[in-house]
Amino acid sequence: MFICNAAIAQTNANFSGKWQLDVVNSTNLDKDNMNAIVVDQNPTGILINRTVVTSERSLKRSSDTVYLDGAAHPANKNLAKDLKLPTGKVSGFTRTSTLTWSDDGKSLTINTTYSLTIDDKPFTVKTVEKWTLDSAGQKLTISGDTDNAGKTENYTDIYSHME
Repeated sequence: MFICNAAIAQTNANFSGKWQLDVVNSTNLDKDNMNAIVVDQNPTGILINRTVVTSERSLKRSSDTVYLDGAAHPANKNLAKDLKLPTGKVSGFTRTSTLTWSDDGKSLTINTTYSLTIDDKPFTVKTVEKWTLDSAGQKLTISGDTDNAGKTENYTDIYSHME
């Protein structure tokens, strides 16, 4: 008897587009909020441009690519400057991220580790973000956990697709 195993090609969700934070339904509203994100997804990676309006009403922007190969990659060279890290002597800033798809391709998880030294004290911050689209592709939910020096914060940000 001949048995044929055919691989079924999986189509992963496409998160590309401009997204506006839904402040009513999001929980990450303590201080700074990712008010808008622009995502450009291509076959090798996801470029994420984030715009934040701080509690002082100033704008912060960051831009970085997370690659789709599942391997850890360093942050772009300007991310530390883009994030406007705390004042003090900052050195040794690194950030590595890995991206993995869910088995059904409908969501992705980004694991990120930030390491830096401020005033000769080392800091490590770890984040895990799960990105999911609704069935119509109009709502993006980013559920995250951040571990900063043993203090864990959870959040859920909901974004609406902007036309």
